[in-house]
Amino acid sequence: MFLIQRNLILALLLGTAFVAWSILIWQAFLPGRDDAGMVVGMDTTVLIFVSNWMVMMVAMMFPTAGPMILTFSKVYEKRRERSQGFVPTWVFVLGYLIVWALFGIIAYELLLLAMLLEARIPILAQERLRIGGVMLVLAGIYQLSPLKYRCLSKCRTPFDFITESWREGYRGALAMGFWH
Repeated sequence: MFLIQRNLILALLLGTAFVAWSILIWQAFLPGRDDAGMVVGMDTTVLIFVSNWMVMMVAMMFPTAGPMILTFSKVYEKRRERSQGFVPTWVFVLGYLIVWALFGIIAYELLLLAMLLEARIPILAQERLRIGGVMLVLAGIYQLSPLKYRCLSKCRTPFDFITESWREGYRGALAMGFWH
């Protein structure tokens, strides 16, 4: 039974990621898009921004979240076999999506702040590419920094995450998805 469930969950994750990638590629060729395929402006609503953010997140993160989601599903399937309670995998995934939506709202607010600063401080608009370049260099420095390795030391295998972060019930599964 678990093999069928595992394959169904895997097909849904990869299928959803494929649809998300298809949407992103399609949007990139719509009129009015910038070089990255995004429509960004003061008239972009938080709903539109976060919707696009979530499509991008699903495209990139669902395939990498797959092992954790499948491990969660397997543990709960084993618990159901032993009559220890059951929580559907979608509850865990919902927690994962909620945290990314919240980050999308924060990114939207930061975008509005950057656009406001750019409108009030003209040199920011003139130096936009250099500022972006500096940000990329800083991101590259982070990749080589001890901070990154300290953060990576907190990464765990799906099994380690399950054993160290297990929470019972629907609320627990939602919290585990959020923290993952």
